[in-house]
Amino acid sequence: MTQQEHISTQFDKELGELHGLVMQMGALVENQVRDVIRILDAANTELVESVIANDHRVNALEVRIDEECDRIVVLRQPAAVDMRTVMAIVKIVTDLERIGDEAKNIAHIVHRHRLPAEAMQPYEIRRGAEKALAMLHQSLDNFSRQDLESAMQVIRASRMSDSDYGMIVRPLVMAMMEAPASIALGLDSMFISKAIERIAEHAINISEHVVYLVKGKDVRHIPLSEIERKISE
Repeated sequence: MTQQEHISTQFDKELGELHGLVMQMGALVENQVRDVIRILDAANTELVESVIANDHRVNALEVRIDEECDRIVVLRQPAAVDMRTVMAIVKIVTDLERIGDEAKNIAHIVHRHRLPAEAMQPYEIRRGAEKALAMLHQSLDNFSRQDLESAMQVIRASRMSDSDYGMIVRPLVMAMMEAPASIALGLDSMFISKAIERIAEHAINISEHVVYLVKGKDVRHIPLSEIERKISE
């Protein structure tokens, strides 16, 4: 093996380890969201503590991955697709860390109110959380397999659906108007539903980063028709 081949093999190994760290971080964040869904059914101190503990681990992984990306850029000076891989990973871990923060905030609120399942079900908050979790899982799988078409499915579905947040907020506002005593609970329920919407948005961002990784096209903040044009080039 030549020196150049050795360097290339070592670089591939480092990228593989970096990929593994991202998937480890993703699994922790998925567990946080999954635990939040269980907390929505019944406030559980152990689950709240688990979400918070995982958030500390997620934050530590974000720092570790960022440091590794910095090291690779300085030492390996990657080009083309390898550089896109590193840049996409930096963006993905930022979205994962923010999802973890949203999950932690939801856990704190639900635990504070000791909300029973029936307090949340009429507003379909749990359904929204399950949808966000499914999007997160698919987006992480898209990254793992660098699956462009599956990433586009996530993006298309997000652009074509109505806002779940709006569907949740309208009945909440009506309930608060009819029963002022429910305002505190209603406001926190609105906060929870908004946090769930943000989790879904970050999951969509991850699939957009996959498009960048595979095609080298930044498809954030542009219409779906423009995204379709970009990936067909």
